[in-house]
Amino acid sequence: MRARAPQAGDYWPGCNSARAAGTAPIYDGEPGYREEMDGDGDGIACEPHHGI
Repeated sequence: MRARAPQAGDYWPGCNSARAAGTAPIYDGEPGYREEMDGDGDGIACEPHHGI
């Protein structure tokens, strides 16, 4: 659950910034999404990492 929905004009230099703003995860097509922030290419940037 995000604390803040992505908004027009959002740009995050990295996932730490997006998480700090409460906007992560960011889905493809939403403001602020960039492929560079989607490490596994599944259309979800800055998703939580779960250990195996």
